[in-house]
Amino acid sequence: MPGYRLAARSEDHIDTVVKIPMATGTLSIGEGCCTIIAGPCAIESRDAYLEIALMLKDMGVHILRGGAYKPRTSPYSFTGLGAEGLGILAQARKITGLPVVTEVLDTRDVEKVADYCDILQIGSRNMQNFSLLKEAGHADKPVILKRGLAATIQEWLLAAEYILDAGNEQVILCERGIRTFEDMTRNTVDIGAVAWLKNCRICRFW
Repeated sequence: MPGYRLAARSEDHIDTVVKIPMATGTLSIGEGCCTIIAGPCAIESRDAYLEIALMLKDMGVHILRGGAYKPRTSPYSFTGLGAEGLGILAQARKITGLPVVTEVLDTRDVEKVADYCDILQIGSRNMQNFSLLKEAGHADKPVILKRGLAATIQEWLLAAEYILDAGNEQVILCERGIRTFEDMTRNTVDIGAVAWLKNCRICRFW
């Protein structure tokens, strides 16, 4: 039995289907459907984001993405609007009727972000922030877990295990891309990981 006992398909042969409640019904991620999540990396202003949100709805996008809190390599770069950004996401959801997802960076913010958003995102930099993973596991919201820049598949699954072990089975794995010798792109998407993870129980990707 692997260390990721809850994530392993040997424990449960049923594919994970993540359910997102909506005013018009329930949106399913899984079940053979192609679910599109789109939106800017960071929310920079209310008007710009709402304009983009309406445009994305017209294009047929299913879920809106937008960063209220943005981890940056440089402390002098724009790090998001914070609580104001969460309010803008809530407005976008009300106007479009679409679910929203944003990244949470701090254990102290999990409850607040969960109040405003339909899906929590754990970014690649925080994939092994175990306190944050546990806290997200206690939240009654689906969690997108991005693969760390240098994480093995096993380490990624063990990170998911923290969320599952805390009682949250609504986990979505996101192959963010890993650091390789290639310097023409920022990260290299590990396509082989996608095929391999299809043999695990939590195998829905963004």
